[in-house]
This record gives sequence, C-alpha cells and structure tokens, in this order.
Amino acid sequence: MLLGIILFIFYIYPPLLLFFKGGSGWSFSINRFTPLLNSLQIGLIVFILTSVIGGALAFAAVRLTPELRNMIDKGIIISFAIPPYILALAWVQIFGRNGYFERIVHLFFSNSNYHSNPYSILAAAVVMTLHLYPLMYMSIRNGIETIPVQYEQAAHSFGASSFRTFSGIVLPLILPNIVSTGLLVFSRTMANFSVPALLCLPVGIEFIPTGIYSALSRLDSSEAARLSIILVTVSTVLHLLHLLVLKQHNRDVCFNAEKRKVSSSKKSFAAKLLVLLFFIMACAIPLLAMIVSSFLLRWGLPVKLEYLTFNNYIQLFTGTNIASRAFLNSITYGLCAAIFAVIIGGSAAILAKNKKSISGRIIETAALWPMAIPNTVLAVAAIYAWNKPPLRIYGSVWCIIITYMVLFTPIVMKQITALLMTADQRSFDAARISGASRHKAFFTVNLPLLIPGIISGVTVCMMIALREIPISLMLYSSGNETVGVLLFGMQSQSYGLEMTSAIAVVLVFIILTGNKILRTLGGKKF
Repeated sequence: MLLGIILFIFYIYPPLLLFFKGGSGWSFSINRFTPLLNSLQIGLIVFILTSVIGGALAFAAVRLTPELRNMIDKGIIISFAIPPYILALAWVQIFGRNGYFERIVHLFFSNSNYHSNPYSILAAAVVMTLHLYPLMYMSIRNGIETIPVQYEQAAHSFGASSFRTFSGIVLPLILPNIVSTGLLVFSRTMANFSVPALLCLPVGIEFIPTGIYSALSRLDSSEAARLSIILVTVSTVLHLLHLLVLKQHNRDVCFNAEKRKVSSSKKSFAAKLLVLLFFIMACAIPLLAMIVSSFLLRWGLPVKLEYLTFNNYIQLFTGTNIASRAFLNSITYGLCAAIFAVIIGGSAAILAKNKKSISGRIIETAALWPMAIPNTVLAVAAIYAWNKPPLRIYGSVWCIIITYMVLFTPIVMKQITALLMTADQRSFDAARISGASRHKAFFTVNLPLLIPGIISGVTVCMMIALREIPISLMLYSSGNETVGVLLFGMQSQSYGLEMTSAIAVVLVFIILTGNKILRTLGGKKF
C-alpha cells in the first residue's frame, strides 16, 4: 500500500499533471514544428551513421582475429564512457575558431584564409554518433554471433557470393537487432539536450529539448509543457516499438562460438589499421584536445611549454571551491537518490516477482515508466508538480534528489530483477521449512545474492549523477550546483574553455574508474 502511494506521488503524478496542465490551449505553431523536424532529422542521421559504424566494427570483431576484437572492445568502453557533452566540447576545441584543426591548416598553409565552423546539425549528429555507436555495435555483434556457421557455409556451397550470402542470410537475421537498437538510438538522440545546446543553439537551430529549456528561460512554462508532451509522446512510441521488436525477436537460434578468421593476413592487418585510425579519431584526439586545453594558461594560446600550467586544476579545487562543491553535491545527491531507488525499485521488483497479479504488474509498470520519459521532461514535470503546496520543494535540494530517484529507479530495478530471476527458490523454501520467517529467509538467503546487483546499480547511478545536465540545470538553485551545471555554465561565467576542459578531464577519469569497478564486480559496462 505504502509503495503504491509513493509510486503514484513521485512517479505518476508529476507526468500526469504535466499532461493535464500543458495539454490545454493547443494550437499549430511553426515554433513547435521546426524543433520537432530538426529532432527527427538528427535522429535519422545518427541511426544511419551508428548502423554503418557499429555494423562494420561488429563484423570485424566477429569475423577477424581475437586480437582485433579485444582492441575494439577496449575502444568501445572508452567511447561510451565519455559523456556526449564532453565530446561536443572537444569538437568545438578542435573545429572551432582558432581551434586545433584550423591551427594545423594555417601551419601548413600560412596564406590560407580557412576558418572552420563547428556549429551545425551535422556536427551534433556526428558527436551523438561517436557516443551511441557502441550500442549498435554490441547489438549487431550479438546478432551475428547467434547465426550458425552452417547457414553461410550452405549458401557458399550452392555458389552464392559473399554479398548474396550477406544480403540473403545474414542481414535478415540481424535486422531485428538493428531495428530494435536503432529505435533506442533514435529516441536517445531526440531526447539529448546537451549536445544540441552546445553545437546548434549558438547558430539558432532549435530542437525539442533545447526549445523546452529556452521556453523555461523565458518563463513560458506552458510552451515548455507542450514541447515536453510532444517529446515524451514520441519517446514513448519509440520505446514501445523497441519492446515490441525485442519481443518478436525471441527466435530459437543456437549460439555459435566459432570465430572465423580471414585467410589473408593482409586483410587482418588492414582491418586493424582502419580500426586503430577510427579509435584515434573517435577517442584519442577528443581526449587529447581536452587534456591539452586543460593545461593552457588561456584558451587560444599556442601549445608551448611556457603557456602550460597546473593552475587550472588547482583553481578548480581551491579558491572559490565552486568545483569542489559541485562534485560534492553531485556525489551526495546521486548517492541519496540511488539509496532511495534501491529501496523503491527493489521493493517493486520483489513484489512483481512474488505477486503475479494485476496490482504487481501495475507497480512494476509505474516503477519502470521513467525509462520512456526523457530527462528534460522529468525536470519540467518536477517543476509543475513541486512548485506549489502541499509539497513545495522546487528550488530545494530535495527536488533534485527526488527527480534523480525517479530517473535511477528503473536502472536499479532491472539489476535486481535480473538477479531475482536467477535466485534459487529451493533455498528460500528450505529456510522457510526450517522455521525462518519470510523476512528472515529473504535477508539471509536472497539479499546476499542481490548485493552485487545493488552495488553495480548504485555505481551506475553515481556516474549518471556526475554527468547529468538537464535535470540539474533546470532544478538547481544557488549553492546547489552539480558537475553538470558547472560544465554547462562555465563558459558563460568568468571561466574559459581551459577551465571547462580541466573539469571535463577529471570527470572522464572518474567515469572510467567507475566503469573499471563495474567490470571488476561483474556488473554491466556503462
């Protein structure tokens, strides 16, 4: 009963209030149609690019040497660990005015008048592709690995060419993986706020998430609500289609662990070279640009020893202590929200497992519903719900923590549900037969099995709290800044790209360390 009340107040009520309050006074407006069209456009571009890049890497990992697969897997971990906003910052530093690419051009062509422009829809699409292609890679690789070798061998024995075998056998079998993951990539691209805000807003290109932020900046909460409804509707449809494709994709295919290698060592060497060049461009160069910029006295100075300094890092964690406070806030808010998410998500997972009834399904659906709601919409819903009595917490720390909790609950719940499915019911029944109460049997038998999933879930939540921007940006008040707020606002304050780069480097280091902890614990990569 208590769990149902909590889920209704914090998980169901804010989005419903947003729909009812923001759903009035609708009229056609080009100001809404253009951001929607831009969001759909970038989603389609990223879907195509991630399919090509992820598919090529997946085929190379499965069909070529194990050494190449290990190289790709390590590069994938680093790529997905770099937050998209930091990739966008690196893009600006590389291709912006007086950026590193422009400097290299002028170095070799001193009389050149070349000036690069880092701001466009295509630039945002490329950055989102570099962040999301690991999802497509993992999905396509899993699909290829489930295809029995005999299928392709039979096709070749009947004289089919490699292209005919791919188009007639391999592609149809992996198409559900491409479509299901493509829907997820499309949805995440449309819902992303930080990359379009950095690479498109400066040239006046609006997307739905940035339109929501702009509306709130103008204190036009009604327009923000209407754009939020459009975004959450599209995201929900894409999420449902994703689940439908996954459900229909439950085919009975044997896993084939055989790794086929190319007969030509030249092909293998060429593939390694291409993969290495790709990861240099996708990972090494952006990270190197951020690291170099973080040591400059001021952005724009030549990269010479006399202009390098450690003061940017020292200033971040001394002086006004804005960065120290932001890191502490992010860790504190994230940890509190993760603990609440473990309690609520764990209770919902256990109840849904034990009670195969309508009430159990309703509770499970309510706890998982935030998966289909973009972060920007969660922030707008929180503003609508908590800026008035009886629970007026907007502008306080608790507004951020509760919204984080709603965001984290599906993540933790999935971790716990997966472990509950593998738990041995006979051990629990044996404890009950031995005289243990239901609660004692759970704490002595089931809970120890759930600890790894709980630790993994909390670690993932902490990393999300450190890199999250739209929720913090729309809900924070003075003194409650998080790392995301600091990253987004540094350039508009008295700091420059060099200070922003320093905090970005620290953040990437923390995320990579957290990912290492997850892999050590056997958790999921993030």
